[in-house]
Order: sequence, then C-alpha cells, then structure tokens
Amino acid sequence: MGLPTVTTEAVSDIAPTTAQANGTITDTGGSPCSLRGFVFGLASHGDPGNIAPAVSAYENSCQQRGTFSYGGFDIELSALVKNTTYYVRVWARNNAGYSYGDEVNFDTLEGVYPGALYSPRTKINKVGVNYDSAETTTLFAPDVTKLDDEVVAIETELGINVKGGHADLKARLEWIESQLP
Repeated sequence: MGLPTVTTEAVSDIAPTTAQANGTITDTGGSPCSLRGFVFGLASHGDPGNIAPAVSAYENSCQQRGTFSYGGFDIELSALVKNTTYYVRVWARNNAGYSYGDEVNFDTLEGVYPGALYSPRTKINKVGVNYDSAETTTLFAPDVTKLDDEVVAIETELGINVKGGHADLKARLEWIESQLP
C-alpha cells in the first residue's frame, strides 16, 4: 500500500472573498482515502510531505471526511481578502499517510468597479415579487441594469405595509458580472 496521488486543479468561481478549490484523487494508493481537502495561504510553500495539513506551513486548511476513491471534488474557500494572491494545494489521506498535489495560485477579485456610476446604462431586466396577506403587503421589484460590458447594478425599492403603517427602503448594488455565481 502506498500514498494517494492527487492533482490540484485550477481554482474557479473566484470572487472578492470566496473561491472554489478543485482537486482530483487520481490514485488511492491501494486503500480508500478517509480525508481529502486543501491547504491555502498567502505565501508559496514547497510540498509539505507526509504530514497533516494542520502542521504544514500553510495558514489555512479545509477538509472532507468520508470514504473516497478516485475522482474530482471541490470545497469553497471563504473569508478571503479581496484583491489578494492565494496559494493552494490539494491533499488526501489514506492508511499510509498524507499526500499533496502541486501548488496553484489565484487572485481574489477587487470588488465593485469604481467607474460604474459614470457608465452608460442599458436596462436588461425587471423582476418583481409580491406577497399579500390580511396584515402585510410586500412589494419587491428590482431593476437590473447593465452599466457597461462587465458591470451590473441592481436598484430596488422595497415597500412594506403592516396594519396601516408603511415603510420604504431603497437600495443600489453594483458588481462586476464575472463575480456573479
């Protein structure tokens, strides 16, 4: 029996504070893997070798427990810092120990495009939701607007009537389209 073999795949679904780490168990080493996951951090490190992720040089680790054979898997990395480079490695453990894949890096996104307020606007969609009961009426009707090739904005008014009272809320959100799930 030997160590598992794993491959770190490119990180996907990158946003300002989250990203999806992807990896593949390509060989279990003759024994099913009981743990698999990723180590990640702000600095590049060499292969940790046959050690647990918690004692590797990486600042963070995440894992899944179970009985795993060959195949791909992913885990969402969260609480990341926007506009920052991260280094990631996949890992897996079987009865013989731990094995790590090659390191890949990615940059989290910056967030809202600062020039969005000054871009030409083209309305692309309007959706609405109504909820009515004897005591409450809620109207939610956002305007989804494409500001330029990448930036999208949502403007909405939310009106709520509760037993004769009334409250209005107006909000505006903007983001780069590539950050959308």
